[in-house]
Order: sequence, then C-alpha cells, then structure tokens
Amino acid sequence: MWLVYLGLAVLAAWYFELGMFASMSGLWASVWILTPFLLAFLWFEWGESATGWDKRKLRRKADAETARAERIRKQFFDQNTPKRAR
Repeated sequence: MWLVYLGLAVLAAWYFELGMFASMSGLWASVWILTPFLLAFLWFEWGESATGWDKRKLRRKADAETARAERIRKQFFDQNTPKRAR
C-alpha cells in the first residue's frame, strides 16, 4: 500500500509543481508518476501470492474469528460458570 501512497505523493507533487517535478513534463513525468503505481499493481497481483502473504493474512483473520467465537461461547453459553445473583 505504501507504493500507492508514494504514487499519489508524486502525482500531487507533479500537479502542484513542487520540487524537481515543477519543470518535468512529457515522458519523464509519465515514468516518475506511473512507476510506483505499476510496482504496486505487480505486488498486489503477483508478489502477495508468490510470498504467501495473502494466505497468512487469511489465516490470521480466521484464527481471530475462531478466538472471538470461543470467547463468546465461554462467556454466554458455558454452563460451568456460576450465575450472577440478582
């Protein structure tokens, strides 16, 4: 995601003509602006699946959901806990 943020920062710098992007036009501006977006696209399409990052993320989410369900079951449906006095 940081590549997308970098691309947006470069795009804003070029649009508002800040720093070295003030005099940049034509092909070099396109290269500087599109490179972070291209790298982000490649990462999200190829890099995550090649490194297993997406599967780890899904596993963490499933583990968190299982832990949440277990906490709810223990809190509300466990018969071994004493009831509160009213």
